[in-house]
Amino acid sequence: MTTRIRGKEFYIVQELLDILPVGEVSITGYLRSGRLKGIKIGRIWYVPRIELDRFLDPRYQEDIKRGKEDIQS
Repeated sequence: MTTRIRGKEFYIVQELLDILPVGEVSITGYLRSGRLKGIKIGRIWYVPRIELDRFLDPRYQEDIKRGKEDIQS
């Protein structure tokens, strides 16, 4: 179930736990680092549906891996 704000769909961290194969600490780490884009209002993170779709896109994951390799080189 998503939260709707101004006609846009958002997920909160607890909802992402049912979608992503990682725990709460990993999800909040992704949000803090910017790997997964979201908005924090008070203590609650809201992730736009479009950002979750982008995060799950295999091409985006490849870009992340390439970026890490570039940094390590």
